Amino acid sequence: MIAAVVAVTVRWRTPTGERLADSFDRAADGLAVVGPCESSGGGVWRCHVEDDPGSGTSTSYTLRLDTDECWSVLQPSSRSASSLTGCI
Repeated sequence: MIAAVVAVTVRWRTPTGERLADSFDRAADGLAVVGPCESSGGGVWRCHVEDDPGSGTSTSYTLRLDTDECWSVLQPSSRSASSLTGCI
């Protein structure tokens, strides 16, 4: 008798710009994400933020989203920004 075990990873939800924006917004205290984040491909996303809510986009952050749906800031690489991480 031969037994085989097959492991399959199933991703129930696909990462979306809206979900990433919500997660980044919660982690980036004091910043407001403007709209959904945009995929640049290869697990890299761009999120536009405003420093003062209602003032319009003031900068953009580049995030790396890993296969486990956890992200980290790539740019801007300021000390405070680079310490931001989270999962969606």
